[in-house]
Amino acid sequence: QVMFAPDKIAGKQSKGVTGNMESEEALRHLLNGSQLGYRRANGAFVISMQSAPTRISYQPAASAEPSAAVQESMTLPTHSDDIVVTAQKRAENVQDVPISIMAYSEKMLEDANVAKIIDLPRIAPGLNIASGNYTASLRISIRGIGAPSNNATEPSVATFLDGIYVARPGAVVGTFLDIESVEVLRGPQGTLFGRNASVGAINLHSAAPKDEFSAEVTGEVGTGDRYKVDGILNVPIGDGAAIRFAGRTELFDGLFHNRYDGRQWGGRDTYAGRLSGKFQLADNLQLTLRADYSKFKGDGWANYELLPETVTGTRFQTYQTRLGGRLPDLNPYDRTFNQYADGNLNDRQWGLSSDISLDLPSGFTFRLLNGYRSWKNENYL
Repeated sequence: QVMFAPDKIAGKQSKGVTGNMESEEALRHLLNGSQLGYRRANGAFVISMQSAPTRISYQPAASAEPSAAVQESMTLPTHSDDIVVTAQKRAENVQDVPISIMAYSEKMLEDANVAKIIDLPRIAPGLNIASGNYTASLRISIRGIGAPSNNATEPSVATFLDGIYVARPGAVVGTFLDIESVEVLRGPQGTLFGRNASVGAINLHSAAPKDEFSAEVTGEVGTGDRYKVDGILNVPIGDGAAIRFAGRTELFDGLFHNRYDGRQWGGRDTYAGRLSGKFQLADNLQLTLRADYSKFKGDGWANYELLPETVTGTRFQTYQTRLGGRLPDLNPYDRTFNQYADGNLNDRQWGLSSDISLDLPSGFTFRLLNGYRSWKNENYL
């Protein structure tokens, strides 16, 4: 699998490649001379721009001090944008945090096309997010360790949205909207994040309202009659006050065709929105309010194909009898099945949160977080 951002490779040309060779060798020849490079991430090749090599020139001089031109040419490039994380309940540079942490900005998530929480393992080594037949049974594990995926078990990887704990992993599916940054903390985090962070924690930070007007609308069209529209509107409403709205609508008919009834299966329609408000009540007092709602519905179908070479003749006949005498689809790669199917998915959740920050004269900040989340999931197959 090859991943790339279209705007990063626009206008680049390659000499092409022919012959019989391994995929990585072919990719290396294909990118030669194109100012593009690649890296491997979770089994995929990620194409990106190559940074220009730093040239350091030297001129012998009688003086012990190099000239101004030589000093300028010997200056290595620096990055002024520090990565700020809140893994220790305060804003810090990620290099100053003594924790195994992976931090991702909004641009990094966008470049990797991380649109849902289950897409995060693409760029987060050691993180695995698996969903079974039911959307509520989401299992989050770090370094191969995680609690079973059911609602009766407390998770071992704690998930937080804007500092508010999300009690069940399945409720995280509808909260990944207008996310500004993500932090994945590996290892026990019980001291700061409580008993449900014995394996690690995930911090999701939604974009806060800003003091300047901005608007954005994006759309996608995909296989399976998938249509997706995202919109963001940020409006300042006064001195130190602003509101921000983010919304998403996605219609998806599904990838699997059932020859038995002629229908498409595996589809889901999603509707989500978040309204945020930031108010500077005083020079040292700030209030942020957030309200979010998400709903998705569909058939909840998860298709499992049959490999004929793994089934004996007797068992195959038994399976065919259970399907009402119909011959099941024997090609596991054609997104087609041939059997009676039934299912329903209806997931709805909403949440409210408030964040009050008071800067004290001593240099400390008093912060009060409040949150409430309601989640209802109906799913059967």
